[in-house]
Amino acid sequence: MGVPNCSNFNAMMSTPMIPVQSFTPRVTYTPLLPQGQIFQSPYIAPANVIIDQPPSNAPTPVWPPEQPPLPPVSSGYAMFFTPAPPVFEAGTFPAQPLGTHVPVRLHHHIIINPVDPEIPVLQWDIIHAAELAKVLGGRGILIPLDLNAAAVTGGFSTDKMHITADAPCLKFWMNRWGPIVIEKPDIKVRDVLDAIHDYFQLPLTEDDVTEVERVPGNKANLRNAALYRIRDSYDSLPPLTAQSGYRRSDILGGERRFKGLRVVVFDDGTWTVFLGLMPGPVPNLIV
Repeated sequence: MGVPNCSNFNAMMSTPMIPVQSFTPRVTYTPLLPQGQIFQSPYIAPANVIIDQPPSNAPTPVWPPEQPPLPPVSSGYAMFFTPAPPVFEAGTFPAQPLGTHVPVRLHHHIIINPVDPEIPVLQWDIIHAAELAKVLGGRGILIPLDLNAAAVTGGFSTDKMHITADAPCLKFWMNRWGPIVIEKPDIKVRDVLDAIHDYFQLPLTEDDVTEVERVPGNKANLRNAALYRIRDSYDSLPPLTAQSGYRRSDILGGERRFKGLRVVVFDDGTWTVFLGLMPGPVPNLIV
């Protein structure tokens, strides 16, 4: 069995640990985020999980191929002698060279940022409704997201999409809960974001809570994560939201920030969408 390289690993435990609460500092103005109120999201990184090796009959990924990372984008003004930026196929991560075959292409606003994966194109906390997701445009300006755009582009249509995860801690819970499944004709961006939001809004079962509490210290940290979620939520008044109990998003702690999606195609012709989440603040702006 392979063991992911994370902190707080305990070989006797297979449940992710929610470590001691820490805080994301408030973010001041940068060229990548607009001025405005930035909420403090708690960072509760799940702990290590013992990962079983996939069965020998599991399909083998065949796309996308590995690509060298794109060069960083200069924040200065472009000069006449500045080389042109690389051109790549839209809707691909990692970025695929222009002209290469792309079997499944997602809308470019919901994929992982191919230029800098640590700066999501879509600024969205998954506890919020899809209407609050904003696109980070040029000069750090937040612009509306076209929720009615097709989620799968490039002349490829599908009426079914499976979303899962391969990051160790998120994979642990999504394997337990099952994948996010979207089944409807002409899947839109709104359908994808709504499905992700609704999936993590589901309440934790008694068995889920018992599993979490097997790890010492997790009970208090889960409670803290829920309090932060209640504070940041726009669902209802905090006392009413608190009555709903723990939700799946509380397992994530501070890793509620949408990083993006990526497609993997397998040798048996199937394909899966993988969800990426990350810690960090999201602009707390209703615009």
